[in-house]
Parts: sequence; C-alpha cells; structure tokens
Amino acid sequence: MVAKTRTTDIVPTFNPGLTDRRTKLPKWLVEKFQAGYRQPLYFYREHDAIVVTTSTPQKENLLFSIRVSKDKRPRLSEVELRKIGATFGDELEFDFIGRGKAIVRILRQESNDREQKNIPPLPEEVEDSRKYVEGATRQVTINAFERNQKARQACINHFGLNCYVCSFNFEEFYGDMGKDFINVHHLKPISSVGEEYELDPIKDLRPVCPNCHAMIHSKRPPYTIEEVQRRLKYKFAAIR
Repeated sequence: MVAKTRTTDIVPTFNPGLTDRRTKLPKWLVEKFQAGYRQPLYFYREHDAIVVTTSTPQKENLLFSIRVSKDKRPRLSEVELRKIGATFGDELEFDFIGRGKAIVRILRQESNDREQKNIPPLPEEVEDSRKYVEGATRQVTINAFERNQKARQACINHFGLNCYVCSFNFEEFYGDMGKDFINVHHLKPISSVGEEYELDPIKDLRPVCPNCHAMIHSKRPPYTIEEVQRRLKYKFAAIR
C-alpha cells in the first residue's frame, strides 16, 4: 500500500526589487490560513520544526509574527527569513497539517553552478543524479523527488536559453552575468507523480525565465505554457 503524501505549497524567495527587499506571500497561500486584514501569522519553533499559524503560540517558542496587509500579501523581511534559516534564492515549502497551521521547510539547491550564480530555484528545477528518472520519492523528513542536472542540460541543448514563453534571453540583456541563466520547467509537475517514471528532457521539460516560471506556478494546478503565452499576446495587443 502506497502512503498518501500531503499537499504542499512552495513559495520562491527571490528578491522582488532593490527598493523592496521583502518576500511577499501570495494571496492563495494566505487564504489557506483563512487570515484577514491585520491578522498576524505567527512563526514559531516546535521541537525541530518551524510552524506558521494564526493561533497565538507560547511566547518562548515565538520567532516573529507578520501581519496580513491590505493587499492580503504579508511580507517577510531579510531578517525574518534568516530567523527561519532561509535567504533569498531559497524556497519556502508550506505543508498544511491542520486548519490555519502549516509546517515551513527551507528548500535549497545544492548545485555548485546555482550557488555560484545565486540563481533562485523554482518549484521543480532538476538536480544531480545519474539517470533521467524523476518522481522516485525518498523519505527523509519529507518526501523529496529525485532530480537530474543532466536532464536540465539536455533540455537546454535542444531548446536553447531563450524563455519558451516570452523569448527573453538573459545574456542578450545582461551580458556575461546572464550567461547560461534560465530555469527549467516540468510540463508534468513532479510533485504530482506518485511512482517512478523515466524523464524525457525534450518532451517533459522547457526552458523558462523566472518571471514566466513564477506565473506558471501562481496557481494550482499550474497554468500551462500556452495559457501564459496567450496572456502575453493579449497584453502586447493592448499596448499596440
């Protein structure tokens, strides 16, 4: 019998801008906490876990609290990210374990190339492995999917470094600092895969820029690439 895994939500912590170095939690996540305007979300430590809840925890366990703003997007500052062991470029995984309560885990990319370039990972970027196999779960603290850096490179070798959605190329705009920079998107979210399957980098992966990647994953299930492309076409048509 295969154990059923809980649904988790992943939020990237990339820096939204030079003047606002805060991570905004999305509205759909706040709605899961059922938190209203000015209601605090409490981050506290429970044993070895970091928990977020709308209920007031014991004072000695409290790390900090943030309030829901008018736009329903509470902000995490750099200082607050550090208090939970995170920094810009990491991902925050919210695993809801009850009404208005979630365990927060910090997801980091272990790839040396990514660390050197400070590239923020997004929900299903591929990592190191020897085979193009995805979806095989391993039990650590949570179920984490095996990922593959070679599959990422095979995708880029085939499709190139232009964003498959908007055609943006980082090297063309930023020069050397943008060389080889691109995210890789799984057309089939690996978080939905319950059994091992063999990954085809050409059929299953597409290179996308972080902006388009974030928009694809701005809802669950994610938007398709075609849906985001249509949004862009409508926007460009309106500007013209």
